Amino acid sequence: MAEVRHADPAVKRRAQARLVELVLPSVLGRARSIARTPADAEDAAQQAMIEIIESAKGFRGQGSLVRWCDRIAIRTTLRLLRRESRKLALVEGSIDPDMVASEGPDRRLSEAIPGEVQAYLAELSKDRFEVLMLRAQGFTIDEIASRTEASPNTVKDRLRMARKQVQRSIRQREVVAELGTKRDRGGGQS
Repeated sequence: MAEVRHADPAVKRRAQARLVELVLPSVLGRARSIARTPADAEDAAQQAMIEIIESAKGFRGQGSLVRWCDRIAIRTTLRLLRRESRKLALVEGSIDPDMVASEGPDRRLSEAIPGEVQAYLAELSKDRFEVLMLRAQGFTIDEIASRTEASPNTVKDRLRMARKQVQRSIRQREVVAELGTKRDRGGGQS
């Protein structure tokens, strides 16, 4: 990474090329796991690589380089998806621009998740959904706080409330299913 920041343009270009070779497969994989389409994933990965190179001075070598790059890729992909959904809402004219940020979770992020789980996650607010997805990607509370511009306590609260809400939804659906089964059995005996 020191060479990526090097003053000599030739050294810098060679180091950047090596960095791209090393981390692009992982960055693209992270973007694909979040983005809705392959084109969106490629755009996000390209933007993430630009940010990785521009942020080279921020890498302190305290952890895995690939993991550090993956975090930038996830953050970049989420940001691009949010921006795209806002643009789409504005173009369609169906949503007030001030309300876009408070809408529910970006459905594109949950498309890779099995349908039943998606149904539970779809009930979460965008804030809760976002912190839950970032936590599932391995981000720490402090990293999530930094990325979402919320305090660590707010992140913890959103995670706790998201988990409670999903658990409550699961229990409610189990009770409804059980009641339906009992009613079906009782109805057949009449």
